[in-house]
Amino acid sequence: MEECNVLLKKLCELLEIECPEKIDQYAFTALQEKILKMKQENDMLNLALDNCADNFHVSDGEGKILRVNRAFERRCKVSREFVEGKTTYDMERLGVYRPSMSPIAIKEKRQITFIQKLSVGEVISTSTPILDEEGNVKYVVSNARSISELQLLDKYYRDRSKLTSEVDSTATDIVSGCFLMESLKELASHVAKADSSVLITGETGSGKSMLARYIHENGNRRIGKFVEINCAAIPESLIEAELFGYSAGAFTGAKVGGKRGLIELADGGTLFLDEIGDMPLSIQAKLLNVLQSHVITRVGGEEPTSVNIRLIAATNSDLTKMIEEGRFRKELYYRINVVPLFIPPLRSRSEDLDLLIEHFQKKFCDEYKTDVIISKDAMEKMRNYVWPGNIRELENLIERLVVTDRKGIIEVSDLPNTLLIMTNRPEEDIVVNKIMSLKEAVEEVEKQLIDAAYKKYKSSYKVADALNISQSAVMRRIHKQR
Repeated sequence: MEECNVLLKKLCELLEIECPEKIDQYAFTALQEKILKMKQENDMLNLALDNCADNFHVSDGEGKILRVNRAFERRCKVSREFVEGKTTYDMERLGVYRPSMSPIAIKEKRQITFIQKLSVGEVISTSTPILDEEGNVKYVVSNARSISELQLLDKYYRDRSKLTSEVDSTATDIVSGCFLMESLKELASHVAKADSSVLITGETGSGKSMLARYIHENGNRRIGKFVEINCAAIPESLIEAELFGYSAGAFTGAKVGGKRGLIELADGGTLFLDEIGDMPLSIQAKLLNVLQSHVITRVGGEEPTSVNIRLIAATNSDLTKMIEEGRFRKELYYRINVVPLFIPPLRSRSEDLDLLIEHFQKKFCDEYKTDVIISKDAMEKMRNYVWPGNIRELENLIERLVVTDRKGIIEVSDLPNTLLIMTNRPEEDIVVNKIMSLKEAVEEVEKQLIDAAYKKYKSSYKVADALNISQSAVMRRIHKQR
């Protein structure tokens, strides 16, 4: 009996439970139940560990491996029996994984995350030290997941962010082939990884909105929303409520319960303010306060709300000139112009024109389930056009040509008059290099003069003033040349 009591005492110490004073049937039954319960809990934990998708790896404070799970065996191509009892240094020496992170976690007594290389690929691995009451490392628990699985998850969130954006998305990639745009894309991709404010400048229709979305979807906030607002399209009386939201009863007609503003909707994501130069001065002051304090207060409200947004602004206006004229706040300009990006006009990107025409031609042929080609002569005319409306004008034109086509081919006769008049071909001297009738010579001079004037002034009225003739006379000559 004494021997049984000794064994019972040692067992209780091992299990860290209170030992009964003497052994009897009641004490034995209670102990048996506790052991059974502990076994069930241990079996459950083992099952959970072995059916976990992540690699699990537990070592002691000296780096000796105490336990690995099936996912570890499968990914590292080693058996549990081979690993357990060895050290993390052995694993690195044998090429099972590298680097070994447990020694770092033990030394620094903090959680460490690294990219580890296994025989089957790379994993993101995190090692967490567990300390005893005296602050010494008792265990190190490491878990890892395949990078390929994380890439799949990243793709899922990219796709989801497109669906949950506040505005519809066009192609997120920027169609380009010229050095200027490729350099801009490279810079935008680099800038996307930070949270700095970006100011995009460029002519109307040059693709500022697309570049803003490109930055968002290639940055750390791509899981969040991309909220776009055109400051020029909203009346001054409404823009404050649209941006900052309003509380219940803030004004007559206010929605019951109030409404979240676009800045709140962009929390955790990106707020894109297009045509920020058209924002009223009073709203500029409130926006500056938001960017500095990271809190907003709804119209008619009192409670501030914290927001975490990245701001991208765009304009085709000269903000520095507007500052001099008192129409734009200097402090706001410096706050939004941390990273300036300029999109060159389409006429400066001749290498992109054919690519964009082909892109929009395919897009609208697919959308309208038709098959339309563009003749060589029509393509040449489009190459010679100055495209004052830039990419937006080109896209609208290609859609119009595809929708209205009845022959399956777009010819010069299908192109609008303005496209045939406003060309970007180099100016040439007016010369007579062959014998021709005086009438023919006059017509050729008229043609070259009107072409040159249109290229410079981009308006039939201004052309008329420059040539000292009536606007109707200009239009008659234009139609005659066509």
